[in-house]
Amino acid sequence: AIDEIKETNKTFGKIAGLKTEKN
Repeated sequence: AIDEIKETNKTFGKIAGLKTEKN
């Protein structure tokens, strides 16, 4: 379960990073 959370956080971080770069 912890590994899944880490992967989700990585994906969310990438999405957040892309959104930040667009702005």
